[in-house]
Amino acid sequence: MNISKCVACGAVIALLGILSSPASATVEVLEAEALLDQWVLYHGSHSPCSGASWHHFVEEGTTFDLQTTGFEGGCLESLWEGHCSSEGFAYSGEILPRTSGIYGWYIHFQCEISVLLHVMTPNLITATRAAEGIYTPSAHTVTVTLPDGSSDILLGSDPGIDNAERLLGPGIYRVTFSIDSDWSWSIPFSYSGLVEVNWGDTVGQDTRPWGQIKSLYRF
Repeated sequence: MNISKCVACGAVIALLGILSSPASATVEVLEAEALLDQWVLYHGSHSPCSGASWHHFVEEGTTFDLQTTGFEGGCLESLWEGHCSSEGFAYSGEILPRTSGIYGWYIHFQCEISVLLHVMTPNLITATRAAEGIYTPSAHTVTVTLPDGSSDILLGSDPGIDNAERLLGPGIYRVTFSIDSDWSWSIPFSYSGLVEVNWGDTVGQDTRPWGQIKSLYRF
């Protein structure tokens, strides 16, 4: 047998092992922060008739489980969650269907989750999003800031891309999900959305469909 061919085959097999083995992908979460700010005005009112908020600051640690609803007795019911672990983060939000109020609703909605990662060996990061109602999937963006300071948009304004993956080499990366909207809506309206980002997945692993992901974070 040709020795050079054996060496080449061995190198290819070793590389495939690195890329396909979850155990070989080592990632440390250095920082995690999150915010949600949502409030509602009806028909030109000067003060909100509903709202919800949560915050997680860097000094509070690298994991969080945040949950909130619109304030009691508010004009609009809403449910919100944010989660972060050593393996990924997820956001889910819901505005329950509204069918009354013909004069129009103004909704401010801002949410962001940002995680700083130290990637020590080649690692696959995956991102999935889905949304129904007044906010489209493309309003939910996921961006990776690379070690050189440039940005790689995993999920952006393209409505045809709701799943993405990237192979990250060793280095420091910041992964950020965000949605930011100030808009007036007429009835009927509702909203349900979810974004999930994971690292340490196997190369080529299928991302999970909307129904399966939502079942993990159902309110």
